[in-house]
Amino acid sequence: MNLKNIGLAFALMAGLALSACGGVAPTYDFESRKVSTKNGLTLDQVTAAILKAGPAQQWQMTVIRPGLIEAKREWGGGKHSILVNVVYDAKTYKIDYKSSKNLRYSGPTAHRAYNRETIRLYDEIHAQTSRL
Repeated sequence: MNLKNIGLAFALMAGLALSACGGVAPTYDFESRKVSTKNGLTLDQVTAAILKAGPAQQWQMTVIRPGLIEAKREWGGGKHSILVNVVYDAKTYKIDYKSSKNLRYSGPTAHRAYNRETIRLYDEIHAQTSRL
């Protein structure tokens, strides 16, 4: 087993150990994802798709500027929340962590609800852009 595989095995074991402790899990790293479409889209079309995707998954969306939308998800009467930036252009989009409340976010780990909610948003954006 080479050094890279040993490191990967250690990271996997650490992630499994953390996930057993109170719902904490390794955070999902959102790479840039291609907008799913056969046709080229404009920035305005991608913006509209992202703005439609958010509310479909109970996210509040705020356009900061073209190419940047702030998305907020609250639940539990405001006890828990996630704030992310959706950075995008006409061809790709990405979700970047901004802040959270009561999700034990520490960079490499967070409460599993962080992954669940942000993956839902990520996938819904993909679904909305594929319909264009």
